[in-house]
Amino acid sequence: MEVNISLQPDGVGNSEITVKNSRFIGRASGVNSEKEAREVIKQTRERHPGSTHVAYAFMVGGKSREICGMSDDGEPKGTAGRAILDSIRRKGIVNVLVTVVRYFGGVKLGAGGLTRVYRECALEALKNLHLKALREEVEFSLEIGYESYESALRVIGDAGGAVTREEFTTLVRLRGLIPSSNQENFISAIKNLTSGRAGLEISDHD
Repeated sequence: MEVNISLQPDGVGNSEITVKNSRFIGRASGVNSEKEAREVIKQTRERHPGSTHVAYAFMVGGKSREICGMSDDGEPKGTAGRAILDSIRRKGIVNVLVTVVRYFGGVKLGAGGLTRVYRECALEALKNLHLKALREEVEFSLEIGYESYESALRVIGDAGGAVTREEFTTLVRLRGLIPSSNQENFISAIKNLTSGRAGLEISDHD
């Protein structure tokens, strides 16, 4: 099995920059799926109802099966979300969401100025984020009932894993990665959660 070394968040990193009366508030945090990332984005908007923009980018699932998302949220195209995502890639971090909230100060910064500020704010939040290394990941395939979905996501998160694919049919099918060091605890937790009824397969990740 190939050793796959990646870094993921262990906590929250914050930043704040003011440029020409515009206030930019950055926050980097760990997420284990696209659904979780979008829920955190929703909560961020709710915490900042008076903000002008909530730009963001996220990356989950690791470098070989990454799922990415980003948004300029009304800023000129390519000035915010792309700058944030590039910052995440530059740091080599996975399973992370970075949001940058902007309160407009009345002075336009131009495309170049916006890109620099969003990048700086994202990098500062990531710099303030405590990280942990994951080594020797294994891949899991999990089939469960809808009633176990939310609890299964928590089990995956507690194991330090991430969901890379979700399918919703008569059952929920999840694929993802977990550290091999947590494999036995993960299997036990899924069995306890579903009373042994879950369909679970573990394979080497290469």
